[in-house]
Amino acid sequence: MRVIEAVAARLDQSVKMAGNLGIDLPSSGLSSENQIRNAIWRCIFCRHGSECAEWVNAGTRGVPGFCRNSEFYLGRALDAA
Repeated sequence: MRVIEAVAARLDQSVKMAGNLGIDLPSSGLSSENQIRNAIWRCIFCRHGSECAEWVNAGTRGVPGFCRNSEFYLGRALDAA
């Protein structure tokens, strides 16, 4: 997989993970832009891409224990509730 495709796949996983938690990242606003960017970078460089893809594609609610963005996602989920 080429770099651009890998980054796009991870970005897609990140958006799906957020969606599974009821979080709409694109409409989170500019106030959280840095947090979203940092979360995406953590996702891009995570070593659990395959496990994450399986988790996300299964539509499982919650955040897996290996997720480096668990605090970010859970915090956003509370804000969205």
